[in-house]
Amino acid sequence: MKFLQSSVLLVCFWFMASSIDAQTAYKRFAAEPFGGISYPETDPTSKMTPCYGMGLRYTLSPLMAFSLGYTYGTWQNGKDLIGRTFKAYYYMVALRTQVNLGELFHFDQVTRKWHPYVSIGYGRLQAMVSGIRAREKQTKVARDFSGNMNAFPVGLGVRFYLSPRLDLGLNFEYLLHSSDSIDGHSLDMRLFNVKNNPDYAMFLTASLAYKFGTKKQKGNPHLDWFSPRHQEEERITNLYNDQNYARIELDSLKQVIRFMEMDIVRMDTMIRTLSGSRDSLMLTLESKINADRQRGSMLTVRQDALVRDTAVGSTEGTIPSLSDSTMMDIVFRAFDSQATRTDSLVQALIELQDKMNFFLLGYTPKYGRVKVVTEIKLREMVPNTKARIIKVIPVGTTLEFTGYVSKGELIEGNPNWYKDEYGNYFWAGHTSNPWPEENNGKPK
Repeated sequence: MKFLQSSVLLVCFWFMASSIDAQTAYKRFAAEPFGGISYPETDPTSKMTPCYGMGLRYTLSPLMAFSLGYTYGTWQNGKDLIGRTFKAYYYMVALRTQVNLGELFHFDQVTRKWHPYVSIGYGRLQAMVSGIRAREKQTKVARDFSGNMNAFPVGLGVRFYLSPRLDLGLNFEYLLHSSDSIDGHSLDMRLFNVKNNPDYAMFLTASLAYKFGTKKQKGNPHLDWFSPRHQEEERITNLYNDQNYARIELDSLKQVIRFMEMDIVRMDTMIRTLSGSRDSLMLTLESKINADRQRGSMLTVRQDALVRDTAVGSTEGTIPSLSDSTMMDIVFRAFDSQATRTDSLVQALIELQDKMNFFLLGYTPKYGRVKVVTEIKLREMVPNTKARIIKVIPVGTTLEFTGYVSKGELIEGNPNWYKDEYGNYFWAGHTSNPWPEENNGKPK
């Protein structure tokens, strides 16, 4: 009954400790089945025997943990000079406190996959001793019995990190208690005037721990392997690395800015050159058109005079060596020649304008069709809302375009404008493909 009461008390104490801050961001629990060998130090000579058990561990902090364990096994003697024999079945329930030495002395930064620890605890040991025999008649031997006693396990162990869920452990433990009843020969030593010769036991076990907890946050680590000190060290290291990275990025950005400045100067020079060429070409075209107009006027006057003289029957023509058909042919050829030259100049001007549009507005020639999804205002010659409105195009209309610019006026984050065959512009944001440079109408 006393043993049962002690076990219940230990279990209650365990759950009181485990309930503190149970809803944490880290896993705190671990189930640890274990097995190994035990060796009792008894009056008769003993031998090593197997032992088994199960433990439930709760990590209070990276420094400290509590473990509630159950151990079962047998003890028996080996060869003894005076022929004493015994066999004991035992089980023990104990609550232990474990202290992480790496966290305590700050030497776990060498490797963070090993956790050496020390433990001390208190428990109750129930022993059922039988098969007590003695060869000598004068040796007083206790009868078979079953009893329980206080036990104080003191241990040293190490855990190895296998995975986020599993740890491998190795533990050595020495069991202290004040009883001489493990082997059933508690009276034998009175022959040597020794009143009490306590029995002790040693355990060497290996365990496999399964870590669990925090159902709402399954990906978080176990608190055993997540030290606040490590976190602070990592934060400082990451901050230092971020500063170095920022410094490298800043140097790269400065280099990019230098190249951009050079590109801006080069583009400015090119734009100035193109502007000068356009102005010069415009002047040349204008002078050619004026000259063609004057020449055409003169030819027209001369033709009218020739026709008039011929009509009135004059025998003295303006150009007597040429017939009327020859004169008309000369006039038309002159007009055709001047028109061809004028068309060439206009085409050159258009090509120059396209080049300037490419540099200034990001113009890309591309033929296609889009559908109007929101009412569109067609702007005259310029991709800007300040340009004159030519007409308003209703929803559902299909429009053809010959190209688009990506540096027009920015409206709602979209600078793309389509250009029609007459050189007018409409904003791409109100069409079925607001981002012409990407598939599916999505921006980069």
